[in-house]
Amino acid sequence: MMNKNLISNQEKFLSYLDQVKQLTTSIELADNGLENLTQRIEQAELIVPVVGGFSAGKSTLINSFLGSDLLPTAITPETALATELRYSPTDYIEAVQANGNIIRYEISQLTEIKNNAQNFKFLRLFLNNQNLAEIQPLVLVDMPGFDAPIENHRQAILEYLNRGTYFIFLTSIEDGTITRTMHQEIKNLRLFGKGFAFCLSKTNLRSPSDVKQVQQAMQTQLKTQYRFNQDVVLLDDNGGANLKQILTAIQPEELFKSLFIDDLQDNYFRNEESLRLTIATLMTSKEESETAIRALQDGIAKLQAKKEKAIEDVESRYSNNGIDSIADSVGQSIMMQRENLISLALNNQTEFQRLLADCVQSNLLTEVKSRMQDISSDVISGFRFELQNSFITAPQNFQIDNSFIDRIAQNSERLLQGAQSGLKVLAENAGVLSKNAPNNVYRTIASIIGITTSIVSPVVEVALIFLPEILGFFTQDSKEEQLRRQQQEQRSAVERQLLMEIIPQIKGKIRQELPPLFKQNVAQLIQQVAEQFEVELSQKQAEVSQAVAEKEAKAEEINVRVTQLETVKQQLSDLAKPVLFA
Repeated sequence: MMNKNLISNQEKFLSYLDQVKQLTTSIELADNGLENLTQRIEQAELIVPVVGGFSAGKSTLINSFLGSDLLPTAITPETALATELRYSPTDYIEAVQANGNIIRYEISQLTEIKNNAQNFKFLRLFLNNQNLAEIQPLVLVDMPGFDAPIENHRQAILEYLNRGTYFIFLTSIEDGTITRTMHQEIKNLRLFGKGFAFCLSKTNLRSPSDVKQVQQAMQTQLKTQYRFNQDVVLLDDNGGANLKQILTAIQPEELFKSLFIDDLQDNYFRNEESLRLTIATLMTSKEESETAIRALQDGIAKLQAKKEKAIEDVESRYSNNGIDSIADSVGQSIMMQRENLISLALNNQTEFQRLLADCVQSNLLTEVKSRMQDISSDVISGFRFELQNSFITAPQNFQIDNSFIDRIAQNSERLLQGAQSGLKVLAENAGVLSKNAPNNVYRTIASIIGITTSIVSPVVEVALIFLPEILGFFTQDSKEEQLRRQQQEQRSAVERQLLMEIIPQIKGKIRQELPPLFKQNVAQLIQQVAEQFEVELSQKQAEVSQAVAEKEAKAEEINVRVTQLETVKQQLSDLAKPVLFA
């Protein structure tokens, strides 16, 4: 039933776009991103990662959903790989390497692949499975456990924090509580506006009263800290039916609509603008049309000048500005975990590094995302302001005015916000599809979506590289000497090392790493936002020029042409109302 509804919605959008294409092609109207949008809707997916600890039962749950013990459950944390499950009439595996290369395997080789996990970034399992067919375009992902090696876990979480649309958290009744790592991941999801379900697994291992007590405690905690008002779902060792209910409750049809409705409406408004501009050109004098063309040319010239100046000033205006506050914020987040870090440093250095990396990564995600949003808004506002005076001289009936610029600016803002909220799977498709497209609006998304992770990843990597050197003093003494130390002396030594070495070096690395990354990515942002403005202005200029040429060549047919354009304009309006504005 879920698939039927979603396909109906998807088919509705595709049918609408097909009819729009027929109408616009019949009058030789500009594409306005229609072809790109059509392909994105055709290829859209909604990624649903299943996340939790290594022994939470993720693979067991997914196997129950599939109706077969396909996913290995006896693997170690070191061999865990993110594994996407996709419907296909033919069973096979695609193993994706870090460089993007894909190696195809048979399903029978899955365990062999897992044993060579270090050679791959993630897997795609294509299965002829009815349950997978019914949940399309939802794509389940079996994620590495929170206790997988730090690098494996961190890379997978960052990858699917971007790509994931909805998350399913799984914690075992044996844990009895929401772990620190899980709390951190929930905070990250909230930061990026992602929804989630929360499940308590292996409930068959405890009495009903114990299960109820843990469930209620977790629900209270989730509601208090995250305003999560859903029930914690109880799972036994055969929870496939429960998982199917969760997936059904996601309402993918609404998610699908929310991903595309703004783009569909923008395409409609751009088509309407193109028609109105062409009609206005045909109905006015050559002098007025030339005035409109000059206004658009002036706007493009100002835009290019503003872009060049903004890129020239990017280092002084954006790259270094605010870096100290980001470094200080990361340092403060580490300080808030000081007691936990000291305790782990003395007893479990692996967990010490994991907690430290989590502190750095989580705080950088928050700070960088906020900073990039501010920069995006500032860049767009700058372009908007620069263009506001360009269209004062444009004839009023052309409606090339501030409202026209406002639409482009608002659309740019929306696209950037969507990109920085992690809609990467759509952006990746769009980036490939738009290489040869007449406009580059969606390539903007594809380039900007990586800003957050491209900044966070190198800093965390650097932190993990230099941490072993800093921590070397923990193992310099023999075990006998360590045992002879008094506990307080040990804690004091660790605390001094944390305050005097670790935090300053992390802050120093942030100050070193972030400015060039900001410079590179902000310059790219400026370039592509300007390009989006320029593409639309250039298109309007071309439309006016084309209409002028048409008017001169076919003066006696102008009335017929205007009637045709007015008819298509009304047909587009009638077509859009029930699909886009109902």
